[in-house]
Order: sequence, then structure tokens, then C-alpha cells
Amino acid sequence: MLKVKIKNILLFVMILICLYLSSNVWLRLPEFLSPDAYEDDDLEETEADIWKILRPVKAVIKYGENYTVLYSDKAGLWQEALKVLNDAFNGPSGALAETAAFPAEYLKFDFNTNIPVEIFTTHMETENHSINETVKNVKNVIIDLKNNNTIYIYNGENNIRISNEQINTKRLTDLVASIDFQTKTKYSIGEKIGDETIQVP
Repeated sequence: MLKVKIKNILLFVMILICLYLSSNVWLRLPEFLSPDAYEDDDLEETEADIWKILRPVKAVIKYGENYTVLYSDKAGLWQEALKVLNDAFNGPSGALAETAAFPAEYLKFDFNTNIPVEIFTTHMETENHSINETVKNVKNVIIDLKNNNTIYIYNGENNIRISNEQINTKRLTDLVASIDFQTKTKYSIGEKIGDETIQVP
């Protein structure tokens, strides 16, 4: 009889321990399931470099008698063009004009779609609001390789010429001049018609 009482007491204690432990498991959420576990005040916001994401799909170069298309930016042309764009967008507002003209020698960056100019002006911290009103979208950025103070932006409808003393495309012209065009695929040849030579694809 004493054995039975000891067994019953031991069984009763074990049941109490099991109830206590199971209540801890089932009635309270573990720490990793708590909603507060995912709130971390020390998290730093990581911001992607917009210029690594916003890149042209190709660069078309017409320099002297050479004409080619580059699909990669190994020469660093786009990074240098961003500096020129920043100078152009932060220049005086009187330097904007719509034009049908196109430079004879150029470096043209093509985007797949029209990009709102606000993306450029916001990240370049431009205070010249006439850029947003005049340009509106950016489809192509055209760098004049002969006139170091002028760039063109095609917005899907018109060419906008931006010209001012802050713009200096000399570094881009030097980068283009350093390209070995003999190793690049030529996309056109010069065809002489009368006294003029025109580019024929």
C-alpha cells in the first residue's frame, strides 16, 4: 500500500511538471515567434546606387570617320557622362532650347524607354526647375564631341540643346578618342556621293 501511495504521489508530481512545461511551450510564444523580435532599431537603411541601376542599354559613337555601338561600359563613358549631365542640369536656365539640329560627332546613350527627368534631377539635387518643365523625359543623352560646352537630350519628341560654360565634355571626348575603333565592329561605311561622304549602314 505504501508503494502505491509513493507511485501515486510521484505520478501526480510528474503530471504537475508536465502541465507546467507544456503550458510554457503552448501558452506562451517562443521568443523567435514574437512580433517584437523582428523590430530592430539598429537597422541601417541601405540605399541602392541609382546610377548602377539606371544605365543606358547602348552607347552609339560617331567620331571622325568611325561609327560603332558599345553595349558595355568598360571605358567608363556613362560615369563620366553623369558628371557632364550634373553640370548641365545645374547650369543657368537660359541655356535650354529645342532644336532639330544634331551634332556631327557625338556619343549617344540610348535607354529602352522614356525616363522621367525628375529621377535625374532629384538624385543630382538640381535646383534648376526649368529642366523638369522643358525636358520632361530622357530617351537619349547625346554628347557633342566637337563642342565641349553642349549636350543634347532627346525626350521622345524633341531634341533639347543644353549649352553653358559649366559643361565640359573634354574628358568624354578624350575617352572616345582613346577607343581603338579598328577592333570594334563597324556599323556603317562611308559612301562617297558627289562631293559628300555619307554614312551608309
